[in-house]
Amino acid sequence: MFNDFFMSSKAKIKKERESDPSRKRVSRYARGNVSIQRGNYVTKKEKEARKAAVLSYDFSEA
Repeated sequence: MFNDFFMSSKAKIKKERESDPSRKRVSRYARGNVSIQRGNYVTKKEKEARKAAVLSYDFSEA
């Protein structure tokens, strides 16, 4: 169950990243860094969204 959710959300994120024109620009001008060329980096907006998601988790036992 968790794996299905994880894989579907990962595919959704990848699709959103591929359609982002700024990522295409970065990959075009990134020279020598294959990770950046492939789009493997996190923007400030993505980092803040991830932080908010983690902070919203409820780790207490109910």
